[in-house]
Amino acid sequence: AAAAAAAAAADGFGSVSAGGRYDNLIELSSGKKIPAVGCSIGIERILSYLLSRDKMLIPKQKRPPRVLVLIASIGENVDISHRMCLCGELWRRGVAAEFLHLQAPKPRRQLEYALKNNIPFVAFLGEEEIVNNTVSMRDLSLGEQIVLDREVFLDHIIKLCSERNYIN
Repeated sequence: AAAAAAAAAADGFGSVSAGGRYDNLIELSSGKKIPAVGCSIGIERILSYLLSRDKMLIPKQKRPPRVLVLIASIGENVDISHRMCLCGELWRRGVAAEFLHLQAPKPRRQLEYALKNNIPFVAFLGEEEIVNNTVSMRDLSLGEQIVLDREVFLDHIIKLCSERNYIN
């Protein structure tokens, strides 16, 4: 702690400890002459110094996102059950996925949700995708969107997540 206190003072944090004799101070308040010594330690300053030092020494590691895929719907005629089914398929393959629990959420709201929650992929299901058994997948980190056969999508998303170390 003494080394930290000295280093903190040297780094411009100001005084982190003080002490001395306080004989006259006690006499001022009580009228009695009592010998005394005292000291103080600026714990807040020391902690502030240690925290700022640790932030500089420890590189911030980026955590993988908790949810990897948002299943989104396009159009009002796409039933929520389609999103639930695709979400279940991803879960069975070990991919964390979710969907908004509204019957027909607006595409913009779903995209904003994915961006706000750091979800890297959005899988869009519209009437055309359901009829053709495809998925329109957007990679939010690259800004690319591709349409894939549903089975190819499932394999592709696992491959992308593995390459980016989101899953093992």
